[in-house]
Amino acid sequence: ICDARLADGSRVNVIAPPLAIYGPTLTIRKFKKDKLTLKQLVQYGSVSPEGATVLEIIGRSRCNVLISGGTGSGKTECFLYPIVSKCLDMRDAGTAAGISAVIVYPMNALANSQLEELDKFLHGYADGQKPFTVARYTGQETKTERDAIAETPPDILLTNFMMLELILTRYEPIDRRVVENCRGLEFLVLDELHTYR
Repeated sequence: ICDARLADGSRVNVIAPPLAIYGPTLTIRKFKKDKLTLKQLVQYGSVSPEGATVLEIIGRSRCNVLISGGTGSGKTECFLYPIVSKCLDMRDAGTAAGISAVIVYPMNALANSQLEELDKFLHGYADGQKPFTVARYTGQETKTERDAIAETPPDILLTNFMMLELILTRYEPIDRRVVENCRGLEFLVLDELHTYR
């Protein structure tokens, strides 16, 4: 089994025998380059005018929202753009202090993938000049990396559900500092909810 991304962001999935019962399979999912606007979604009949109004109200009123959709439908952008926008606003206002968003993933692979995607936006910025900061805290980090997160909290913290439970329940000093850095938390995102039996 192979899950990968091409340079243009397309997702590639490969499965081969013995896991592929009917022979090897290769799928490539290409995504639209230009994103649809709410107005276009109404024009295409994908969202009713009333639904578009509700979405605009939700966006302005900061309601809690559950986003559901297929691969490549824009679920991540639904939460990521407002998070980055808030981080930029706070930085401009000089109020950026602590972790503004915690994004929780069901597995490290997804957190690692999101970190790579966010790092693309930050490429080329010198340390201290980045428009926002992001860090992963999933248990894969060295002590030096964990200390850095505790001492200099990022705007966005990526973690997994097991590590989140650990930092909230164990009393190691480094975990306590990470939790204390979340006092001004604006967003708690559960990305890709999974159920296990």
